[in-house]
Amino acid sequence: MNRIPIHISILVLVCSVLLNGCTWNADTARRVAAIADWGSSPGVQVRRRPRNPLERPMSMWSTWTGRGGIQPGKRSQLFLRTNALEEEFRQNPDRLLSEMRQATLQNPNLEQLHVLSELAYVLGDRERLSGNEQRAGQLLATAVAASYQYLFDPRLEAQRNEYDPVFRRVCDTYNAALEGMLRIMRETDA
Repeated sequence: MNRIPIHISILVLVCSVLLNGCTWNADTARRVAAIADWGSSPGVQVRRRPRNPLERPMSMWSTWTGRGGIQPGKRSQLFLRTNALEEEFRQNPDRLLSEMRQATLQNPNLEQLHVLSELAYVLGDRERLSGNEQRAGQLLATAVAASYQYLFDPRLEAQRNEYDPVFRRVCDTYNAALEGMLRIMRETDA
């Protein structure tokens, strides 16, 4: 006997509930969720290694910094280069992040917030991989805060463009940094 894909079953169920004049309430939602769960896996599980949209193959940046793994995007690299901050990022990244954070608190700027969130995330991921979870948590929190400010600060509403690829990259940075923080908290609680 051929099985009907679960998403088709859910769609048919939801449509029949709504078309027959039934109201959509918590009980109906629970029933739909229970039916959807019938053909699914045994439950939700934490992935060992999450899919990270910010990770990409090694490039000139990784050779330049001497590190592989997650790297800042091209726009962040361009920002560092045009503002003559590459050397400072190599020598003293913590001071650079601190100065950028102060500058964005006083005068928010989308480009600086994007770069700050990306650099903080990259450094936080490196710290996590080296075993320094406390420092990684601080850097990931900086990435989350900068990304959140980029995405939701009302002062930047007129400048923000949801169709700009950087907007999507900041969303990915926010989600990845938040997930990293949750993983660190989960590991320290275990």
